[in-house]
Parts: sequence; C-alpha cells; structure tokens
Amino acid sequence: MRKSITICLLLLPATLIQLWIMFTGIFSSIEQSLGYIPTAGLTEISRDYYRELLADPTFWRSLLFSLYTALFSSGLSVGLGLGLAGLMAANFPARFSAQQWFKLPIIVPHLVAVFLIMVTLGNAGLVDRLLHFAWGPGVRLPNLTMDPWGLGIILTYIWKSAPYAAFILYTFLRNTDPRLIATARNLGASPWRAFWHVLVPLLKPALGGCFILIFAYNFTAFEVPFLIGPTYPKALPVLAYTYFLNPDSEARAYAMAINSLLLLFSLFPIWFFQRCWQNESKEGS
Repeated sequence: MRKSITICLLLLPATLIQLWIMFTGIFSSIEQSLGYIPTAGLTEISRDYYRELLADPTFWRSLLFSLYTALFSSGLSVGLGLGLAGLMAANFPARFSAQQWFKLPIIVPHLVAVFLIMVTLGNAGLVDRLLHFAWGPGVRLPNLTMDPWGLGIILTYIWKSAPYAAFILYTFLRNTDPRLIATARNLGASPWRAFWHVLVPLLKPALGGCFILIFAYNFTAFEVPFLIGPTYPKALPVLAYTYFLNPDSEARAYAMAINSLLLLFSLFPIWFFQRCWQNESKEGS
C-alpha cells in the first residue's frame, strides 16, 4: 500500500502537467474557434464560424470521407485482430514467433508505414513492377494511393491497427477459463462455433473498447491522409491544416472549429459505448 502511494505521488507532478497542457490546448482551441484570437486582432466572440462551416458542402464531404475511412479501417482491424488473437490462442507452439511478427507493425511509426505502402502498392511500386514483369505491360495494379476511395489510408491503418487489436484481445483470451471451450466442445460444438458463441460474447466489452481506441486515432490522424490521401475530398484533419496555413487571420478560427468538432465526434463513440454497448453486454451476461 505504501509503495503504491509513493508511486502515485511520484507520478502526480507529470500527470498534472500533462493534464494542464491537454485542457489548456482544448480551451484555447475552443476559444479561437469562436473568433477570439487577440494576436490576430480578433476579439469578438461569435458562432458564425461554426455556422458557415456547417453550411459548407466541402466540410460535409470531408467529414463523410473521414468517417468512412475510420469506420472501415477500425472495423476491419478489430475483426482481423480477433481472428489473429484466436489463432495465437489456439496455436501454442508457434505463439512466441507469431507474437514477434505481430510486434513489427506496432513499433513501426505511421510515417514509415505510409512509405512501405507507397513502395509496395503505389504506382510503379513493387507489386506493380512484379505484375508488369510477370504478365506484361498491360497488367497494372489498381491505384491504391491518393485514390478517391482512400484505399491506401485504410490499408495503412489496418496494417498498423490489426496487430494492436490482436494483442489486446489475446490478453483477454488468455485470461479466459479454458473449460468454457472444453464444455462447448463436449456438447458437440465445432471449434468455430465454440469460439464464436462462447468466447466472442465474453470479449464484447474488449471489442468495443478496442474499436473506440482505434477509431479515435484513425479519425483524427493527420499524417496518413495528408501523405497518401486524395486531394478532394480531404480528410478533416487535413482540411483543418489547410485552413490553418491560410494567411487570412479568420481562417484559423475555421481550423480550430474543425478541431473542436473532431473532438466532439471522437467523444460520441465513448458515450455510445458506455450507454449502449456495455449495458447490452451486462444484460446479455
């Protein structure tokens, strides 16, 4: 007990500083989104920036594009991570080597992941060159980078997020009573049905929490859509960056309004998870 109190006291200064920086940044962003930027000569509080932004079709196209890429990449990452976690839990002899391979995408920065996607799947990339060498110049790989469907963005997020989801879900699987699966198998269930109908319901809170963590990052990330995303529609973080670089002093208010809306949209899945997903899990259990 005394050791835990000592650790908490040692971490308290750094925690307070981080919280102060975080909430100061949020407050400053909201303040500037309302048009209060004294350094730019703007001192009048107004909600017109939000109104004009919400009336702009470009904003809604960017919002739909960001939601589309974030939802698809997060859902596919969690689904693929669940499958990988099940394989790691079932394949005990090769579990250690598999975990070493899965750690690679986690430790690789997103900038490096973008570079790898461009080198392998981009125009004149490795796969495109192999197809050209094997089947001739008429066979080309479809454009997967800077495409209007954001396929390169989704592939990058899946490559980065699926192993992360697999390790989170594997931790829950490893701590699950193995007698549950044995009982289901003795009652005649196949391995797939035992996994889907016994373990997956127990993993439902972990699946929801993992999805929210991945979605919150993929929805607000900047570097991946900036480097391999389409020029139109831009992802919301890229659109905010475009407004921020505008020499017009009022453009910064639009950029901060987008950042505030990004925060709001990121908090909504947390509210949904707490109100609906967890309550449903408790009722089902």
